[in-house]
Amino acid sequence: MSDTIYIGWDVGAWHCDSSKTTAKSNDAFAVILPRDMSGTPSTSRGNFSINLLQCGDSKKLIDAIFYFCGIKEPPLSKVILAIDAPLGFPKIFRELLLQYEPCKPFGSAELKTMKGQSRHNTFLYRETERQLFERGFEPKSAVGDRLGSHATKAMYALHACKLQLNKKLKGSWKDNEGHLTVIEVYPTVLRTSDEVSKKVDSYISAGLSRDEEDALYCACAAELFDKSPDLFKPPPNDVDDAEGWIWAPDDARQSNKSSG
Repeated sequence: MSDTIYIGWDVGAWHCDSSKTTAKSNDAFAVILPRDMSGTPSTSRGNFSINLLQCGDSKKLIDAIFYFCGIKEPPLSKVILAIDAPLGFPKIFRELLLQYEPCKPFGSAELKTMKGQSRHNTFLYRETERQLFERGFEPKSAVGDRLGSHATKAMYALHACKLQLNKKLKGSWKDNEGHLTVIEVYPTVLRTSDEVSKKVDSYISAGLSRDEEDALYCACAAELFDKSPDLFKPPPNDVDDAEGWIWAPDDARQSNKSSG
């Protein structure tokens, strides 16, 4: 039996509702411990912002998640955390924020592309989202779809806990000790994957809120990412590391089933 712990985090906005019973969207976690492999994962929902702001390294982040979920004695294990929130912004958008000189004009080919559908606007969408468009999905933009609160919260978790881009596994983040690996996922995509859905169905999940269910999909994606990495499409070599990458199973297609 693996001693790896799998965590899914459906990120809420910085000032999302703190109630665990409200129907409004908020932070939700699902934690799959080794002993839960055929049972009920630990889940919880509310506002994780204050807990997060007190974290200064990866261990404190993991401990805070366990505390949030009511896990009193977190085991010392490798952890894979799958986060439902953008972990990067488009490269050209980052450059726009940082430079103090006029932007160079776009070429005719670029203008022709930008004049089409918004998904070709590189200020709004990352390469990972454009590839999801090609697979029939309509992913949201952290820049254009009011996901800035969620994205900055997730990015804060990476940087406050001193995580770094994983040079050995492009499209992921890790801590210096090698205990924590972080990937970005998208439940709307995961719900169309038969492989992920079968894994979710193998756990007892009755009575979960939609946020907690999304978190469970994230946790199951983390488990499959660890045990069956060939199921996931890796980022091409030319994708900018700092943009981040949505890890989507190869069998995920919008036409498979309703995305929910």
